[in-house]
Amino acid sequence: METNDAIFFGSVTRDDIVYKARFLKQLASLRSRFDYHNIMILTAGQVAAQVMGKSWDDVLQEKILRTVGMSRTCTSINDFANYTNVS
Repeated sequence: METNDAIFFGSVTRDDIVYKARFLKQLASLRSRFDYHNIMILTAGQVAAQVMGKSWDDVLQEKILRTVGMSRTCTSINDFANYTNVS
């Protein structure tokens, strides 16, 4: 898949990004080389959210972050307002 960070610009939702990913040019055939893309991680998260009937943020908090004791980790920049010591 081509590198195309432009699909992140503007006011886009996660679903918008997943939808737009289908139009990115594939640079290699399936399984012919290793390729990592945050868009595919985002897609997996959207699938998990759909299956569980919750937002990806809630699934991540419930199934991963709380399980490993990460009680001050946020998935949205808006959540930082709840904390005084952030980085």
